[in-house]
Amino acid sequence: MKKLFVICLLVIGKNVLVSAQTSATYTAAIESRLKILDTATQTATFANLAQEFENIGQGWEAWYYAAYTNINMLNTLADRSSSDPIIDKAEKLIKQAAALKPDNSEITLVQAMVVYSRVLVSPRERWQQLNVGDAFLDKAKKLDPTNPRPYLIEAKAKLNTPEMLGGGTDAAKAALQSFFDKFRTFQPAGSIAPHWGESTAIKMQKKLATL
Repeated sequence: MKKLFVICLLVIGKNVLVSAQTSATYTAAIESRLKILDTATQTATFANLAQEFENIGQGWEAWYYAAYTNINMLNTLADRSSSDPIIDKAEKLIKQAAALKPDNSEITLVQAMVVYSRVLVSPRERWQQLNVGDAFLDKAKKLDPTNPRPYLIEAKAKLNTPEMLGGGTDAAKAALQSFFDKFRTFQPAGSIAPHWGESTAIKMQKKLATL
């Protein structure tokens, strides 16, 4: 009986060690790619990173960053008319993240980004989908009131929305200020938790100052 007990302890200990090693490997893999993502500007870089994040798999963060990277790749395309397949891929990936981590503010925000990206492909035909994106955005705010990133995406959405529909420069400036206010005190949950937004917000602030 004692021998069986010792064997059980050894098995449990081995499983814990393997789990810790797997977790450490997963974290390191995400971290190494985030360093590249933080400064990425080229379509090919985003495409490679998106595939690498997808290949990492395992946790919600990998699926999240795979989706987020695909959405950011759209900003490097000269012609958005052929971007629907990329958006479809991002939508599929963020749904996988949501299945692992439901009701998460960061994931819900990327779901909003997917919808807004789809509208930008063809605003005249797809403007009615804005309500879906706005619903995801509002949910992201409620799930974590301290998260600054929903306000950055709101600022971008407002800037691309006519004043008659609640958008415009002033609305974008107000949302962007909320981002900066919250970003100053926000603390990411860990080394691979989403932390993006500041550099984009600064660029947008400079742009809005000229409008």
